[in-house]
Amino acid sequence: ESAAGGPRLATESRCQQRSKWETLRIQRERHHEQLRQQRKDSLCRREQQQIQQLRAASVPKAQPIRHYKPMRIHRSEKPLTVAKSPDFALSKRLRQRSQQSDE
Repeated sequence: ESAAGGPRLATESRCQQRSKWETLRIQRERHHEQLRQQRKDSLCRREQQQIQQLRAASVPKAQPIRHYKPMRIHRSEKPLTVAKSPDFALSKRLRQRSQQSDE
């Protein structure tokens, strides 16, 4: 008598392979999700630090008083201006009209 067993079906080995593949896939997804979360956390921390730096930089600070060399004032060498009454064109027109009416 030969000990012939039933036919070996590929479904059992395929089921085992599939379960191994699923566990690996789930582990990879968890790993990628952890990496994504770490990147997101580090980005958030960096943004918070930048905001704090901007706030610290935007606080107004007192500026020191600048010291310039003293200014020496001296008399001008130009002659003073002589005041003169304005010669408006209106007065010229009135004179011309009066001369025309006299003629």
